Amino acid sequence: MGEPLAARLRRETRAAHAVAERSGIMRSILRGRVEPRAYCALLRALHEIYDALESGLVRHAGSPLVAPASVPALYRTAALAADLEQLHGPRWRREVPLCAAAAAYGARLRRLADERPEWLVAHAYVRYLGDLSGGQILRGIVALALETNGGAGLSFYDFGDAETVAALKARFRDALNDLPVDTAISDEIVEEAKLAFALHTRLFEELDGGPGAAFAGGRFGTAPPAAARSRCQGGSPPMPVRETSSRASEKKMHESIHIDHPSKRIRCYVPAPASGSQRQPQRWVCEIDGATFDMGIVARGDRGNAEEERAVRRRALELAGPETGP
Repeated sequence: MGEPLAARLRRETRAAHAVAERSGIMRSILRGRVEPRAYCALLRALHEIYDALESGLVRHAGSPLVAPASVPALYRTAALAADLEQLHGPRWRREVPLCAAAAAYGARLRRLADERPEWLVAHAYVRYLGDLSGGQILRGIVALALETNGGAGLSFYDFGDAETVAALKARFRDALNDLPVDTAISDEIVEEAKLAFALHTRLFEELDGGPGAAFAGGRFGTAPPAAARSRCQGGSPPMPVRETSSRASEKKMHESIHIDHPSKRIRCYVPAPASGSQRQPQRWVCEIDGATFDMGIVARGDRGNAEEERAVRRRALELAGPETGP
């Protein structure tokens, strides 16, 4: 019996995956630098990719080579549309340009649906297991940087609680391993997955045009109407991004909580409110290997609260996870 397909995909695409997740706009996001307009350009690109991928999966839902990897609970097209409407507005399809790399990627996926639908499995692997793994960490970074209100604009990352996410990952891996493919088709799926990561690298590099490049004066073309004012379009000057460097953590209301982890440096704290700002509930923040995440836990303000500390520790370990990739 050969190596399970899911394990083989992970092993043979590891290098390409490492390059993609550190390329272009993803490198900036992982460092906590999330420019709103560029982020919406990323969501617009991902919407094109998922729309093409998921329409193909639905179309071939009766195929034994595709059906196991078609899991409606993982579909992201509708969630991305909701986030774009929330962050940009109802005219996002017209006002947020689609970059060339995303258009080309979508065209390839639609061609595969016509000619080699079983290869869509490779792209489903790259996207869905990435969303269920590293995507859960990106959610915290984006929430902190864009200061989203109550998770608004983060539907793309929402698959449910940690238990549900883990179950979906296991279900999808099992589905890959159960595909009735021979060695030749497995080889083709692995090669297509490598290409998928290369296409993502190209996309992320193209989107990394600096603040505002997704609209004005950048490689993506048309600027939005001057009167438009939305979270993604921004005003003038652009919406500030919260500082996420180590300097931002020097002042804190609580003592730091250091979390033991076999491979990551993890520290949790509550930042001091900005000088002159209205008093609002402060939330716990987690630093993992220098990246900063909003934990979604409101600090009660009473030091030494055992229940709150346990919740913080649990959430920190969820964010860190045993892995960050497919």
